[in-house]
Amino acid sequence: MHTTLAFYRAPGRWQDAAVRLITRSRFSHCELVALEPEPGGIARSLSASKRDGNCVRVRNIRFHRGHWEFARVGVDMGEVWRRAMSELELPYDIIGAALSALPVDIESDRGWFCSELCAYAIGLERPHIYSPGDLAEHCGLAR
Repeated sequence: MHTTLAFYRAPGRWQDAAVRLITRSRFSHCELVALEPEPGGIARSLSASKRDGNCVRVRNIRFHRGHWEFARVGVDMGEVWRRAMSELELPYDIIGAALSALPVDIESDRGWFCSELCAYAIGLERPHIYSPGDLAEHCGLAR
């Protein structure tokens, strides 16, 4: 069994461009995906999002062709989703997200940011050090 992660690489909003610039990556956001959709399809996804309620949430996302890249990791999807679902509605951690872009190992306890939540859910140690680009690289995608 595996777990699928989706990494956002579309131009998006100015915030996406800022994340990509600061983290020197082509990715600005990531999601846990229940089932990898066909290009342009919709899938149930889980992440921490500043845009969608400023918290950890589950929602259906249309994965527009060319806007996302997918990576599979060899971790049981059921266990990953159970871990992530236990964090539902906790706040989005903007300070932690900013710290993940710096060469420091400082953890904020204010909630979750997208790549930290995904890294935690798949069982990585020190999930707070992963920006979306770092996590994508860990999962085998080029930064």
